Amino acid sequence: MVKVLIVDDHQVLIDGIKALFELNDDIDICCEALTGQLAIDTALAQDIDVVLLDINLPDVSGFEVCKAIKEK
Repeated sequence: MVKVLIVDDHQVLIDGIKALFELNDDIDICCEALTGQLAIDTALAQDIDVVLLDINLPDVSGFEVCKAIKEK
C-alpha cells in the first residue's frame, strides 16, 4: 500500500483529493497538513511514500518543504 501525505492550505482541496483516492484500495491517505512546517514535521515522523504538495503555502514555500523533506 502506498502511504500519501497531502499538503495544502485549503481543507476543501484536501478533502476532494482524499475522496478521489478512497476509491483505490492500494492508496492510503495517512496524513494531511495545512502548513509547510506541519508537512515537514509529519513527513519526518511518519513513513510516507508520496507527498502531494502545494507550492503556495502560508508559512513556508512548497519548494522549501520539498527540500527539507528530501534532506532528512
